[in-house]
Amino acid sequence: MVFVDFKTYLYSCRIINLILSRIYTTLININKDTTIMGSFEKIAVIENEIQAQFLDAKLNELRIPHAIISYHDTALDGIFQTQQGWGHVEAPKEFRPEIHALLNDLK
Repeated sequence: MVFVDFKTYLYSCRIINLILSRIYTTLININKDTTIMGSFEKIAVIENEIQAQFLDAKLNELRIPHAIISYHDTALDGIFQTQQGWGHVEAPKEFRPEIHALLNDLK
């Protein structure tokens, strides 16, 4: 068992409090930045993996925040991909026209 005096205990509590408050402030700032950008919503269905790779490369090049979601399920070995498409792209709604234009260029 380690014994510390009360001053040392209070000092360590202040340091921990300072660290936690800085982490909290950083998380709040990150949250503000993401709300400015808008939340992600489903933009378009992707037909195959090649289209997904092309779209991902172009969106990264244009620095458009996005997520490409595959419908592949390992338990069912991708059976839904034949019915619903390969997957879909999610992004903030303000980028919808750019993403649709990229998909139309690919087709």
